[in-house]
Amino acid sequence: DIWGHLYAPMRTVAAAVQELDTVRWEPGPGRDWPSVAQALQRGDTDLGFGRVHPLPDGRDAGLTQRLVRLEPVDVVVGPSHPAADADALRPSDLHDSVLWCPAELDRLDFLRRFADRFGITRRHDGPNLGVDHLLQRLRADPEGFTVFPADAPLPDHAGLRCIPLVEPTPLYAWSLAWRESSRHPLLDTLLRGFAEMGRTRRWLEYDPGRDWLPDTDRPKLTPRQSADA
Repeated sequence: DIWGHLYAPMRTVAAAVQELDTVRWEPGPGRDWPSVAQALQRGDTDLGFGRVHPLPDGRDAGLTQRLVRLEPVDVVVGPSHPAADADALRPSDLHDSVLWCPAELDRLDFLRRFADRFGITRRHDGPNLGVDHLLQRLRADPEGFTVFPADAPLPDHAGLRCIPLVEPTPLYAWSLAWRESSRHPLLDTLLRGFAEMGRTRRWLEYDPGRDWLPDTDRPKLTPRQSADA
């Protein structure tokens, strides 16, 4: 099961499995990480893919996680935003702007932690009405912005600007999750596919002096990455 659909998770899954002829997989939509964690615990699905974060009351206990991609995020602004012509922005430059969220903020762990960390207090959230609705609202608000994975495709909305974030660059952590007690026999093959694609496309590069990860994502780093940090 796959969640985080606004950020186009199938890009990463498709790249990793495209050369794995021995793996027959059937992707299914998950509402969010809590619902996919429940499906894994019940045995309704073999594998989950999206951004994993700690759940209340230990609802993710017994599930194994594997970090497979760290993706930089860009800031997206409309044509009237004061920083629309910038070549790059720091997260601190967004302090006085309005963060537009694609759903209720209490369901968006990454955006909530990003806003808290960089002091962004002006926030708009609400029901998830899709990326087109979000970008239309963003285009009309001269103070508004959102963040989006750098490689994710955006619908064609004239005037929107995607601007790299630097000093630091926030990273969105994509992970696989499964229940070890019901491990699928082809899981190791799939993990090798993700690992190989990660090496080829440098999906797991992390520089603590350059990048920002939420505190809850740092334990997912490999020992080598943690040592570098």
